[in-house]
Amino acid sequence: MINRIGEAREKLGYSQEQVARMTGIKQQAISEYELGNRVPSVVNLLKIAKALKCHADELMILEDTD
Repeated sequence: MINRIGEAREKLGYSQEQVARMTGIKQQAISEYELGNRVPSVVNLLKIAKALKCHADELMILEDTD
């Protein structure tokens, strides 16, 4: 899975802490999502997408395994 959360966040000039405050998700979790150490739940992904003014499918892209 390709994770574009950090890319989208940086494009808007937001810090991880700002996204954490906007979403109610801990900053450490935001960091782990961006690093690929964790996958956000659907609910958290939707919260992040709303904060970053984009669609959830723009943030997490399934890699082709063929």
